[in-house]
Amino acid sequence: MTIKLPERSDKHIKETASFKIFSQIIPDHWLIREVTERDYGIDCYIELVNEKKQCTGDIVSIQIKGRNIVSWNKTDQNSFTLSGIKISTTNYWYTFSVPVFILLVDISKKEIFYLPVKSYIKKNYISYKEQGVLSYKFNRDMNLHISNGLNKFLSFYNKEKNRLLFEQNLVAFISNYERYKSFILENTNRDIFLGVDTSRLLELTLMYNNMQFLYSYLDMTWDIDTLNSYQEKSQKDFGDTYTLYEREMDEIVKKLDPKLLPLILKIKSFVEEEFEYWMSTNIQLFNLITNIDDGGNIPWD
Repeated sequence: MTIKLPERSDKHIKETASFKIFSQIIPDHWLIREVTERDYGIDCYIELVNEKKQCTGDIVSIQIKGRNIVSWNKTDQNSFTLSGIKISTTNYWYTFSVPVFILLVDISKKEIFYLPVKSYIKKNYISYKEQGVLSYKFNRDMNLHISNGLNKFLSFYNKEKNRLLFEQNLVAFISNYERYKSFILENTNRDIFLGVDTSRLLELTLMYNNMQFLYSYLDMTWDIDTLNSYQEKSQKDFGDTYTLYEREMDEIVKKLDPKLLPLILKIKSFVEEEFEYWMSTNIQLFNLITNIDDGGNIPWD
């Protein structure tokens, strides 16, 4: 007698195979937290654990999409278009409180490609605003298996996590750009033995932290020592009456000066790359930044 038994669907088999590959590629000390409800677009969470095996509280939301074979686009062999995602799911991901990544798993090759959802939406913001169909285009280079793949993934995670802080720092930099240039001129070639008063020290700290954050976020090289190290050097040589002395102030601002122009041009390039988002959410700021000239001059009204 032939009896009927439950059969696993191809979809469930692919889900299991994809999850196994995903589990094998991430570091053993990272935590995978599975969820029981997967209908809303989140398959699991990763809690990042640092090299000291300390739980950081940094959470990544993961949606896994498995394919037996990833068929890269015929017109662009470095991309794959994932479609069929409900716009309600995209909305959910975009408003989610922690970064969301889609992982595309090539089961046959045991490779995983990743896409940071919120950054992708910002680069395709007009299509997203229409609330129609939004397909996700994967890049072949964003592969967890390639050299330094996990570090690049973490870099994208940090950008997603710190996006709001980035936008705040971007606005602060543009708003203070002219003042930064004046501040550098005002604090160059002063009497090296004099102490720096509190107001100027606070202004220096604001400028330094603002620029350092943006340099880090935009993957630019920051080779200036910490303010603490300058303060320690100042107090060692001149005493602790002041936190900082003019000799170190002069050195710091002279190192900050040549970093202003590359930073503002990088910001312009970044905003142009995400023009759909900036044009839709802050047209005045978009026009201001995209009209900055090659000399870094802002076209204030």
